[in-house]
Amino acid sequence: MKHSSLDQHANENKELVPPFLMGDMGKMFELHSWSQERMPEYLWIGILRESVSRESFFNKMWFLKEYVLKNYEEDMGKFSTILKLPSEQKLELFEHIKELFGEHILDPLIVVSYFDNDLRKAFYDKDNSNDNRIRKIEEVAKKIYYRYDEMAVDVRYMAIIFKLNKLHFMEGQIVIEALTKYPTTKFDEPIMEMYKLEISSLEGMSFQNDWEYSKYFYEELYLMSDCNPLVINFDKDTKRELLKDKLIEIRNLLIKSEEIKYNHKKDVIMGNLTYIYKMINEIYTSNLENSIVSRLVMRTLVEVYINLKFISLQESKRKDIWESFKDYGSGKYKNIYKKIEEEKAICPENSHLEKNLLKILANESKDEEFIKIDFKNFANKSIRQKFLEVDEKDLYDVFYDYDTCFTHGYWSAIRESALLICDNPLHNYHSVPDINGDQKLIDISSDYIFILNKIIDVVKKELEIS
Repeated sequence: MKHSSLDQHANENKELVPPFLMGDMGKMFELHSWSQERMPEYLWIGILRESVSRESFFNKMWFLKEYVLKNYEEDMGKFSTILKLPSEQKLELFEHIKELFGEHILDPLIVVSYFDNDLRKAFYDKDNSNDNRIRKIEEVAKKIYYRYDEMAVDVRYMAIIFKLNKLHFMEGQIVIEALTKYPTTKFDEPIMEMYKLEISSLEGMSFQNDWEYSKYFYEELYLMSDCNPLVINFDKDTKRELLKDKLIEIRNLLIKSEEIKYNHKKDVIMGNLTYIYKMINEIYTSNLENSIVSRLVMRTLVEVYINLKFISLQESKRKDIWESFKDYGSGKYKNIYKKIEEEKAICPENSHLEKNLLKILANESKDEEFIKIDFKNFANKSIRQKFLEVDEKDLYDVFYDYDTCFTHGYWSAIRESALLICDNPLHNYHSVPDINGDQKLIDISSDYIFILNKIIDVVKKELEIS
């Protein structure tokens, strides 16, 4: 399926909305899941499809379709509907399936058939085991789980065909061409992309939303099959030693800065540089380059860089900008300890937050009576505005946005770092908590070096260090 570009999204109330969700159509749009809601119902068709070639499948299914549409009023594509048939009708249908596809073809479904005696009578294979039945169901489910895969679309096509006497089309609709030509069209032909979309749309819309069998299917097979947590192993970044060299470079830069006369500018720049040196050193010495913490640090690195570059560009307009940066931070500490001191907020005992230390630090440069508490962003500029003003929009769009997901605990970051996917379609590829820390993230060393180089360039330029 071809996805829409960002330019095709509409800006609605500070949200970028894809075409499918725009306007009144978007309000009416309701998502239905092929894999969760419908796939279990049509798995029996998937077993038939998996047993023969594509051409043979459609030839055989055509005979079955003719029989079904002639003799049954119900939607006979759904397995739950088949199971509800009177015993005589059910056995007649099973005999037709056996004649076309083989004596034991639906034997695997015995394990998820509500203990249906007719299914067992028709297809039971005494030489088969429940373990093998479950393995076969898993094998087929994996092939039809994703709705646009070849076998899945073949199955969805037949789901529509079984409903043909209940569907109505207008003359000239492209879906008629899709339904007519799909079985004889090779899956890799360009026109197939259009056919897949038409079939997918029609199958989804024509399905009666009844979850009962699907819920039963997954509940039973979850108990009968094992979890298989999937761990992705990423290669270790070869830049680790280069990161060590960068730490040495920063350390030498800090030592050399002792030759520079004290002022607010030097204080802020070297304070920031030391801050990031200590953070990176903690990451490096603890081998945390592929951890969650490394992402939190990366966001801080980027913000430190942007702040330094922004302040340096503002210096010509505001000579006190470096001092103001210090006062802004002191005001944050002042606001916290004042609330505790005046009992407007409660700080638990033995907290990592020490009120008296905050008070000392807030009053270090000047008495607190001369320090404002600023609730705006520093310099009254949003972080995004700062990125734009220093010509680093790409840095904001990529690194800052990505690592902010980790800082704020957004779902995308949680999913990437804290949950494993069970590689078992019978468990609906559910999430498994990574309590043993098996999943490591991609090594961040290269990106650290990229940002550190930018920071070092700013420091050297502003302090005139060669």
